[in-house]
Amino acid sequence: MIGGMTRVAKALGCAMVSGLLVLPATAEGPATPVNGGVPKVTSHSVEYCEMLATRINALVFEARMAPPSDVIELSAEGQRMCAHGQVRGGVMRLRKALMVMQEIAESQ
Repeated sequence: MIGGMTRVAKALGCAMVSGLLVLPATAEGPATPVNGGVPKVTSHSVEYCEMLATRINALVFEARMAPPSDVIELSAEGQRMCAHGQVRGGVMRLRKALMVMQEIAESQ
């Protein structure tokens, strides 16, 4: 499901897509939704790529400064790779971009 696009996402050509996060199944029972909400996917999947991209876009939008060029490049390449079926590589790039943006957010 495609959501609205932020100014930064438009500038980067990145579509905002809602993602899901599912906790792994335990010995007590099946996977359970986080906070009683909709189950979310955390495996290497296109949905997980979309969730990471959404989190990156939110941090970029909230940042007080422009994102570093490596975040823009990693995010764009990760999303492109996921869209072309190279999910594992795409997730790796998106995670790295997310880590950089989280460090920036924590330092502000």
